[in-house]
Amino acid sequence: MTTTVGARTEAIEAARQAAIASGSVRQELITYKGKDVLLPVVSIPLELTLYSPSSHRIRAQILSASEEIQKLFQKEPWGEKAQSFLEEQLRATEGYSRIKGALEADGQRYPGVVSHTGVLVNANTRAAALRDLGKQYIEVVVLPTDATDKEFRAIEAALQMEEDVKQVYSNVNTLLFVRDLLQDYSKEEIGLLTWRELRAKGDKGRKEAAARVEQELSILQIIESVRARSQPPIPWTFFEGMRQSLLEIAAGYQKTAKTNPVKAAQIRDARIVGMLAGLGYSKLREVDDTLVASYLGDAFAENSVVGVVANHEPVVGLGEPEGLDLFSDSDVGGPAASDSANSVPFADLVTLLATTVDAPTVEISAADGTAQTISRQQLLGGISTAYATAIEAKSLDDAQGDELLAPTKLLKEAAKRIDAARSSYESVRARADFDAEAWKRAYEALDRAIQELNNAYPSAGSA
Repeated sequence: MTTTVGARTEAIEAARQAAIASGSVRQELITYKGKDVLLPVVSIPLELTLYSPSSHRIRAQILSASEEIQKLFQKEPWGEKAQSFLEEQLRATEGYSRIKGALEADGQRYPGVVSHTGVLVNANTRAAALRDLGKQYIEVVVLPTDATDKEFRAIEAALQMEEDVKQVYSNVNTLLFVRDLLQDYSKEEIGLLTWRELRAKGDKGRKEAAARVEQELSILQIIESVRARSQPPIPWTFFEGMRQSLLEIAAGYQKTAKTNPVKAAQIRDARIVGMLAGLGYSKLREVDDTLVASYLGDAFAENSVVGVVANHEPVVGLGEPEGLDLFSDSDVGGPAASDSANSVPFADLVTLLATTVDAPTVEISAADGTAQTISRQQLLGGISTAYATAIEAKSLDDAQGDELLAPTKLLKEAAKRIDAARSSYESVRARADFDAEAWKRAYEALDRAIQELNNAYPSAGSA
């Protein structure tokens, strides 16, 4: 990795020329600048290759690295420290062990792609695995000397699903890749590069390609909106595994924003709070206008933790990233949705949660101005409980809307809760810190309710 650019370039070109002169060189078809071209497959020493700091295999990891690492990549991206960091991140990717195992068992079946200076446009992971296996050479095709970053991105997009063992880019890295491709390509072109099966569908495929890219960008904009509310910004890698939740939030916002942007913004922020608190995507679907307007306020107020949090002062400004049309609420007239009576300031809660991702504790301010420090896990638990309480209350009210079905549905819900209470009680009854008196009072209240039910329906026990 200490070889000079000139020496590396000369050695790669010499290997390429020697392969061509041998007369038995294998060739690989590559789409280059919109045309299919055959390029010779060359075996070059691994020591002549460099990991690409622009690889979208680990783009989120690079952007989420420490400030020291960021400066290192700005100053010496080809230096030993930066290259070692990239190799470490490649080894940590989810599919690395599969790639390494396949290479050990079958050898390198498909060539990588490098620039004429040795930068790996494709096969960064395979290069790391080959090094770990003690191999000295890697098979590659060498791009022409006029290849630019635009061509590198296009080739990476076209080849990312065609590795010798498929290792699909993570969700966030795919989003960042789509964003970077916008520098050179239209949404339709990006879609056709990324999802090549759409090419055979003609006009329908092109429309679908553009629509898929729009969807990816809508998800990316939510992430960027949340990151803009935190200092320092939440690492990109924090959002891995949240794709379906992000998709629900984006789709819900777009559905309502055109007719009622204030309502859309409030529901969006309420769903983001739920997501950051660990609410699953299926529960996020329950967070609609009715839940936000009529149930969450009471559920928060009744909760000993978030009843205080809901009235905290904003931690930082709530500005949105520039150029994000999806979240351009600035032209909405009237008061913010969170300022209405008996509501929760969801935008402030997004900021609070986004700003304290790595903090063990959170400092909040109550309505009377007093400060309070609580565990962040306690805060997340309180928020989750409030959401669950609101969703349940709405579900029960919906059941009562049908007079004929309400009694049976409510009784079934009660039975489920009694079973859950019994199970929970059995797991903690022996603990010294368990509040046995509170349990006794709750049990007595249950017994009273059952007696009253029996009085109303005497034959319940024998039915």
